Amino acid sequence: MTPKDTNIYGGIADVSVPPESFELGAGLSLAPTEAHLLRPCLMTYRRPESSFPAMKTAHGSFGFDITAEIFVPKEFEPPSWFDRPNTVWWIASLLRLRATPRVRVPVLSNVSFKTGLTDSSARFWPVESEFELNRMILEAGANNFIELPHLEWVRAHWLDAAG
Repeated sequence: MTPKDTNIYGGIADVSVPPESFELGAGLSLAPTEAHLLRPCLMTYRRPESSFPAMKTAHGSFGFDITAEIFVPKEFEPPSWFDRPNTVWWIASLLRLRATPRVRVPVLSNVSFKTGLTDSSARFWPVESEFELNRMILEAGANNFIELPHLEWVRAHWLDAAG
């Protein structure tokens, strides 16, 4: 299974969103959720021959607080030069432009993050998972809010701007 042949939930990290689900059009939506993606750096001291020996988490590991999810249904057919995983990226890019540069999508899933731990079919694909925000210079006081007017602007423009 890959993100290209299933429903996609793009985990949005480290920003606040309105408390209600928001329809973006064409079957896509953005909804608040709560999850934490752990990104430990693991260390082992030799390459295993059959299975991995005991590992330890290295200092300096990091994670992401997933605060919202962009849902892209399996049935969505994007414009000819797009694919469904990049539709998540496109919407996130527009949210960065309109709302806050702090928007990031560290993970995609085939199930909602609300059910990911209890759903045995859950798969997770890391995407924007490098910790580059520390290297990004943001204006003092740059917000971390996605508000209703930002979502309305994205809804009005994302599909036409993608074509």
